[in-house]
Amino acid sequence: MPSGDFLMDLRRIEQTARKTALSVGKMLLEMQPRATALAQSYKDFVTDADLKAEEMIARELWQEFPAIPMYAEEGGGVASTKGPLWVIDPIDGTVNFFRQDDHYGVSIAFVMDGETQVGVVYFPGKKILLQATADTIPVAGVNKHGDMKTAQVWIDW
Repeated sequence: MPSGDFLMDLRRIEQTARKTALSVGKMLLEMQPRATALAQSYKDFVTDADLKAEEMIARELWQEFPAIPMYAEEGGGVASTKGPLWVIDPIDGTVNFFRQDDHYGVSIAFVMDGETQVGVVYFPGKKILLQATADTIPVAGVNKHGDMKTAQVWIDW
């Protein structure tokens, strides 16, 4: 069972990942209409937005947690199964992003000793945020609804 201090850190890690995904998503919405392909093959694209998003994610995460290494899709890094590690995909679905489709997301995970502890995925074009920690129930699209008579709760097993 994780200790209290570790759980407090997980909350801070989750909040930082969430805030970062939302701010990067906003930037991607602004960049999407003018994104430039830097390298591409039949199934794989890299755009200027991928690189800018990855740089922004790294900056924001390292500002809060400078000692945690990162493994990122575009820039690489060291994929380790020991200790803490950020794992990021700055634009999951770059082909869709580049083609002006809204089926893409910003993916940020925090892994400890090879096990995912926090995961955040934000789909900016759809304004859908998914987030979970190892010790909580995954949450998607929570909002404040004043009238419980008309509120909807969706559960998927």
